[in-house]
Amino acid sequence: MRIWAGLPLFACLPFVLGAPGLGFTDAYFEAASGMTTTGATVIVGLDVLPPGMNLWRGMLNWIGGLGIAFVAMIFLPVR
Repeated sequence: MRIWAGLPLFACLPFVLGAPGLGFTDAYFEAASGMTTTGATVIVGLDVLPPGMNLWRGMLNWIGGLGIAFVAMIFLPVR
């Protein structure tokens, strides 16, 4: 249970420190939605974000997608 709250907490730090005008709650939501690959966002104007923030958003979604694929391969083995 702690890992589901801790990973987005760690992953939201670049949003809190680097995204202009993004509060902690919004940054946490952005990190959690990226890691669960929901694609939901609270950031308005993604095209004016710094390139590093868009890269971090993309990496979180990629890591979340890999996590979903790995969980599927582990728990749904082919017989």
